[in-house]
Amino acid sequence: KTGAIIIPVAGQSTRRWSFVNWDTFYISKPFGSISLFYGEPIFFNKKQKFEECQKTLKSALDDLESKVEEHIGME
Repeated sequence: KTGAIIIPVAGQSTRRWSFVNWDTFYISKPFGSISLFYGEPIFFNKKQKFEECQKTLKSALDDLESKVEEHIGME
C-alpha cells in the first residue's frame, strides 16, 4: 500500500544452532562465516491483489534461501 520497493534478502551462517518447533529457527555461532544473498528489487502497485504480491515475495525469498543454503553447503 505504501509503494515501497522491497529487496528480498536471505542469510545463513556456516556455524549455527538450530531450534525446531513449528518452524526451524537458527542462531549464528561465533566464528562462523555469514553469507547474505540479495534479490532483485520487487515493485508492487496498489492494483495488485494481496495474494499475488504475497506469492511473488514468498517465491523470491524461497529462491534466495535455497541459494544461500547451497552456497554454504547446508543440507
